[in-house]
Amino acid sequence: MKNNIKIFIISIVFSFTFIQSSSAATFGPATEYEVEIREVALCEAGSTISNCLNPVVISTSVRSMDIAAVASGEPAGSIGSLSKAILGKEYTFIQVLMKRSMQVTGTDGVCNTAASGTLTAFAVGHGSNAAASVVLFVPPSSDVTHTGGHMNGFDLSDGSVSDANTIADDDDYIHFRKIITGGLTLTSGVIPTLKLEFDVSRAVQGNSSTCTNAVMNAAEPVMTISFQ
Repeated sequence: MKNNIKIFIISIVFSFTFIQSSSAATFGPATEYEVEIREVALCEAGSTISNCLNPVVISTSVRSMDIAAVASGEPAGSIGSLSKAILGKEYTFIQVLMKRSMQVTGTDGVCNTAASGTLTAFAVGHGSNAAASVVLFVPPSSDVTHTGGHMNGFDLSDGSVSDANTIADDDDYIHFRKIITGGLTLTSGVIPTLKLEFDVSRAVQGNSSTCTNAVMNAAEPVMTISFQ
C-alpha cells in the first residue's frame, strides 16, 4: 500500500482547515496538492489563534509547492529563515499569508476532481472519469465552524484584512495562524529546522454521493511538527 506520509525539511510551518459543517462530508487522497505562500511571520508570546502580536516576517518570497508530489522521506526545499527571529524572544504562533486557491487532483472517496470551483462556489466532481487537475478554493465564510477559528481573509488588491474568522467573497488570500506547541525561543548559534510530516490521504473533501453537485473543496492534510 502506498505510503501517503510526506516529509518536508523547511524553515517554516503552515496548516489550514477548510470545513463543510455536515455529517455527510467525505474525504479521500490527493495526488496533487499545490499551494501558494506569499508571506510567513512568527507571532510573539501573548498572541492568540485570532491575533498575531508583533509579527516578525521570516519570508516574503512567493513560493508554490505541491505537498502531494514529494516522495516519502525526501526534503521539499526551504522557504524563509528562522534566523530572522529575535534571539531570546518567545514565539507561540506562526502566521501565513496564503492564496485561497489550491491546484488539486484527487478524490473524496466517492467523486473525482473534475472541474474547478470559484471564490464563491465549491467544485463539481465526477463519479467515473479519472481525476483531473482542478482549482479548489477555501470557501467564503463568517462562521468559526468553517474557518477553524484561526483564519481571516485578505484582499491583495487593496491590502484590506477581513475580521477574525471572516473570509469575504473577494478575498483572494487568507491569513491563518498555527500554534507552536511549547513555543519557540532561539538562542545564539542554534537555529533549528522544522521537520514537517504531511499525510494527504484525506486531503480532498466532498459532501455528497451525487458528484454533479458543487460540493468539492480542499481539506486539511494531517501534519506533524518537530524541531531538529
